[in-house]
Amino acid sequence: MELCTGGDLFERISKKKSFGEDLAAITMKQVFSALFYCHSHNIMHRDMKPENIIYASQDENSLLKVIDFGTSRIFAPNKKVRQKIGTV
Repeated sequence: MELCTGGDLFERISKKKSFGEDLAAITMKQVFSALFYCHSHNIMHRDMKPENIIYASQDENSLLKVIDFGTSRIFAPNKKVRQKIGTV
């Protein structure tokens, strides 16, 4: 377990008056990097949403963490997954 005190991405976007393109690009780069790491190890998250992306601290430049792997699963490369799962 790791203590992350920065709140989730949804809260931070809601509180900000503007979430500019530069900040969005930095945010998405971190999210895509985390997903690439998971996918390169044949793990799919299956419930990606702003509430499952949290900040390590309150700092403006805090690292992002992907959480809630409760619905994740290991997948076989080149095999289609047809089951629909996740939060509506």
